[in-house]
Amino acid sequence: MTNLTTALAADEVWFNSRFHLESFLNALDRFLRKMPDHPPLERIAEIEGKSSVHSPGVEPFPARGPREAGPLRILWSSRWEHDKNPEDFFQALLMLKSKGVDFRLSILGESFRNSPKVFQEMKEEFKNRIDRWAFLESPEEYRRALMETDVYVSTANHEFFGIGAVEAMLAGNYPLLPPRLSYPELLEVTDPSDSSEFLYDGPPQSLSDSLARIDVKLREGTLWDEDAQGLHGRISRFEWPQLVGDMDKSLQKVCDKGK
Repeated sequence: MTNLTTALAADEVWFNSRFHLESFLNALDRFLRKMPDHPPLERIAEIEGKSSVHSPGVEPFPARGPREAGPLRILWSSRWEHDKNPEDFFQALLMLKSKGVDFRLSILGESFRNSPKVFQEMKEEFKNRIDRWAFLESPEEYRRALMETDVYVSTANHEFFGIGAVEAMLAGNYPLLPPRLSYPELLEVTDPSDSSEFLYDGPPQSLSDSLARIDVKLREGTLWDEDAQGLHGRISRFEWPQLVGDMDKSLQKVCDKGK
């Protein structure tokens, strides 16, 4: 109810992705239809009419230098919570290990008192493969860590935008993302059922197979082939220098409405 009244009172309603906007409107429709008498469904169109998408920005990263020889470096930078589905991530890593693939791990993201136990269990399991296993409070250290990995993995079941994925991709990481939530939108994939080298089918086995494929391409020097090189051009639309002009104009438009 608070979200409904806030949206009705606002001059404009901003969302960080089209997925976020549509999720809100669909949830609002379900909520209102539960009302016993005269649900104000017309309010949904009113809110939709003043809604728009304004994605958050990311500071640009410097270009990477040549990569030194070494094993595949895998990055996890999501919160250590159940909605990020870490169980599937670590299950895929166990499968990858059983295939004999050599890899290193950077497990970042904020942890909490009730974080899933799988993190502690897998820290012991992969203790000889860990480069980083901690939340990095310093933005500079965090950005540096993103520049020192090869592939960013998400297994999330809840994500309205995916700022961690965007940061990792802009830092030069090859993404492996599930074909759900906001991820197809980030990659500008209009139909998630279409094949994309950056989207895996979802289950741990598919993720493990995709990581093994990336390992082969990395060792062959073909990871960033011609098709993959176009990724940065698509993701660079989230860099602040490209966003800030339109953001300022949109904010000015809101301010002018109050005059």
